Amino acid sequence: MINSCIYTGTVIHKRFKPKEHFFKYKVFSLLLDLSELEKLSNKIRFFSLNRFNLISFQEKDHGLRDGSSLTEWVKKKLRTK
Repeated sequence: MINSCIYTGTVIHKRFKPKEHFFKYKVFSLLLDLSELEKLSNKIRFFSLNRFNLISFQEKDHGLRDGSSLTEWVKKKLRTK
């Protein structure tokens, strides 16, 4: 069973003053179970872990930002709180 999922939605903004303005666009959010990152990378063609793709999750952009395991970083943070 996979716990991760994609949520889709729409952002709408309307302003009346000083000048009327309106925009609307689609957005998506990812709910990623960190323990599933490798499985998702292997199973979903457009998603990659630590590699370039349409949707990429780079562990080096999170946690210690050195490419080490984000899961281990989160577990350590939770133990110290």
